[in-house]
Amino acid sequence: MGLLVEEYKENGTKVLDNLAQKRAGEKSKMRHNLTEKKKAIVTNYTATRSSISKLVEQLKQRPLTRVDKEWCSKQNLIREQMDQGGGDDE
Repeated sequence: MGLLVEEYKENGTKVLDNLAQKRAGEKSKMRHNLTEKKKAIVTNYTATRSSISKLVEQLKQRPLTRVDKEWCSKQNLIREQMDQGGGDDE
């Protein structure tokens, strides 16, 4: 009977050791995957930040020129009308 109990103990220990090794392997794989995801996120963030910075600089260099031109021409037209007496209302 003692031999049977000893055999069960050994088998149980082997099963637990195998499970512990399997769990350690899974944890290692999860850590690796998380590290790779973090790297991908940082890369995407950096690329996005760079793109946004370039866009901001481009907008600073040429601020809505078409809108500015239209605004100036409308202002000039209004000034001309005011100089002429405000139009033909009378």
